[in-house]
Amino acid sequence: MSSTRGVTETRVGVEAAGTASADAAATPIAEPLPHCDHCKWVAAAGAQRCPKCGRALPGNSMSVTHGGRRGLNTPAAFDAVAAKRAELAAHLGNDLSPIQMDLVLDYCRLDVLIETVSANIAAAGIFSAKGSTRAATRMFLVLTDRRLRLAQTLGIERRAPRPVHPLDAVQRAVEEANR
Repeated sequence: MSSTRGVTETRVGVEAAGTASADAAATPIAEPLPHCDHCKWVAAAGAQRCPKCGRALPGNSMSVTHGGRRGLNTPAAFDAVAAKRAELAAHLGNDLSPIQMDLVLDYCRLDVLIETVSANIAAAGIFSAKGSTRAATRMFLVLTDRRLRLAQTLGIERRAPRPVHPLDAVQRAVEEANR
């Protein structure tokens, strides 16, 4: 991140410090450019190493070989969990207690983990080179069993939203209008 007289350079554009205009508020400002912790050199967007001293930049992905430790911290995983959560809450009637919402969130996280492990099994197979069962296969079985238990706790069958009596709806509308 380079800074000159209150102007900060970013990946998307330039943001003037201390100015608040309508155009600046409408333009999203992304994360700052990566900089080397050792020599403070500002690198290009997406760079893995510092062009000046050659050290690895913060946030590099050079040592990531399989993505196995990324877990649920990726934006795609967050989006998948949120979409599944909304879908499952609608399936269960959208009238859930806080504990049920926590169980729904756990179910959705498990579902994303199962998809991740399934992709790993599809890529590398069920058995290791020596013929033994891979740890991913055992993990898949544990996760699917846990998901089934959560589904049984939540109730697998679809629940319709509670019917609202027409007089109750009229009474609620009158109360809201009188406030």
